[in-house]
Amino acid sequence: MPMKYLGKIVEIMYMDQSGEITQRRIEVNSIRNGAAFATLVYQFTNFCLGNSS
Repeated sequence: MPMKYLGKIVEIMYMDQSGEITQRRIEVNSIRNGAAFATLVYQFTNFCLGNSS
């Protein structure tokens, strides 16, 4: 992974151990020997419960 992604949030797609394709957003913390060390970014949604009247 190029150093230009260091400190950035990127979207990756990969195949997990069960063979399923998974898509994630990560923040790249460091890159060492070609391996990226990152934090998974969670996306929260605001919504309203109850009546909107």
